Amino acid sequence: MDNIDIIDNIYKEILFKKYNLNPQLYCPVMHNIINNHKQNDIHGYIYAGDINLCNMDLKSLTEFSLLNIVEVIGDFNISHNNLTSLDGCPEIINGDFKCNSNYLPSLRFGPKNVGFEYSCRNNDIQEITYLPSTLEVYIFDCSLNPIRHFDVLPIINLKFIHDEGCTFNDTNNQFWISKVLNKLKNWFVPSKQQKEF
Repeated sequence: MDNIDIIDNIYKEILFKKYNLNPQLYCPVMHNIINNHKQNDIHGYIYAGDINLCNMDLKSLTEFSLLNIVEVIGDFNISHNNLTSLDGCPEIINGDFKCNSNYLPSLRFGPKNVGFEYSCRNNDIQEITYLPSTLEVYIFDCSLNPIRHFDVLPIINLKFIHDEGCTFNDTNNQFWISKVLNKLKNWFVPSKQQKEF
């Protein structure tokens, strides 16, 4: 072990304590075959438990991202902070992903896969964009956001939708779609006072 590895390990220990993480649940993801050659390069780390970073006054996930956690086996909760970006989030979260009550303008840099609930309520999100087209979750909660445009509707693949205090299940997708279309119609149809050219 050289000096860089020693410094890296000491810094990781500091981050484990800061974020209340158990180092025994932190495992490397190895790439065994790269260009037909056997390698043992570390691609990132899996955390085999829940990560709760609520109420830590975080302004970014930059420092957390130095742990290079690409997958969380449990929940990942970063609610009630001062985040303006999801940059630094793990790519895969097997449990719930919650980023409620921050100052997020979008879902850019969010996780690519979420196992159960994706909750981004009470932020500054105006458009439901940057969600992966393959995202399939059981609950998607985007309530209490100033959403103006539904340009992307990954909602169709979701089991439950939570918007504006209402929960819809997959048997009511048609109701959800008609609700969105009615909103769009109301926003884009000119009012009677406007002159038509």
